[in-house]
Amino acid sequence: MSSMPEPREGVLKFNCHWTKTRADTAWPWKAMDAIRSRLLAKGLVGVDSAGIGYGNVSLRIDKTDDFIVTGTQTGHLVSIASEHVTRVVGFDLEENRLDCQGPIQASSESMTHAYIYRQFQSISNVIHIHHQGMWEKYRNVLPTTSSQATYGTPEMARAIAALISDRNVLKGGTVIMGGHEKGLLFFGTGHEDAIRTILKHFSSWN
Repeated sequence: MSSMPEPREGVLKFNCHWTKTRADTAWPWKAMDAIRSRLLAKGLVGVDSAGIGYGNVSLRIDKTDDFIVTGTQTGHLVSIASEHVTRVVGFDLEENRLDCQGPIQASSESMTHAYIYRQFQSISNVIHIHHQGMWEKYRNVLPTTSSQATYGTPEMARAIAALISDRNVLKGGTVIMGGHEKGLLFFGTGHEDAIRTILKHFSSWN
């Protein structure tokens, strides 16, 4: 498997309770890789000039609140396999704790993904990307969180969920992360919904 230079991961701002287990080949990691590959080709996930990995992709597991998410320090990979994802099985916003099981720890925005899946049962796919141009164009134009809510925190999770509680925001599938420069979050009821929305915005941002 080819790769770019290994990145440093953005700082985890939650307490990660990780139970290391073998990769589960039954997880839909191939669907995740297909989505991520399209994002990587456009620079929407990957590694920045400082060597920091950015962006992540998650998919709900069946009809549970559990989901798989790309793991920490995987931004440099050209493609991912089952050993590069982990299953999030629980979280507690008040304790700022995330519980995951798999061969790798969850990536830095996983707390937000977890809260979205619990609050909105219709959502099956969440994608976090970075793009300076889209962030600047759509900040405070599309639904945008407060600049006080920074990435990877319970405050960001709550701020995004509060916006999504509006039916129109839920339908639009897009939130701009006001306190996380370059950060945008997309979600959908089907695995193609979120990336379709991303590519629509990407094609029209300039």
